[in-house]
Amino acid sequence: CKAFEMGICFLKKGGNFCFFSGITKTDSISISVLNEVHYKELCLKGSYGCTKSNMRDALSVIYKHQRNLEDLVDKIISLEEVERGIKDILSKRSLKIIVKMDY
Repeated sequence: CKAFEMGICFLKKGGNFCFFSGITKTDSISISVLNEVHYKELCLKGSYGCTKSNMRDALSVIYKHQRNLEDLVDKIISLEEVERGIKDILSKRSLKIIVKMDY
């Protein structure tokens, strides 16, 4: 539930939010978060699982728009940098971080 609330608060006016998780029956959402949706005119979408067809469609979109994908990532970090990456997210310096897992 906290991830949902934080995600909503990070959005700018007219932003889109896709929530890939459930909220338990015992969790609650504050009215102020719902007001954020209203006053910022946000678009919410839920997602549950994906199929092979969804993955093929996603890869097709990525391939077609690969030049524009830079906007989807703030930075790429190593596994050793995760603690700093989390601090950057919590301080709102970065939001879209990829952790590169080298084996």
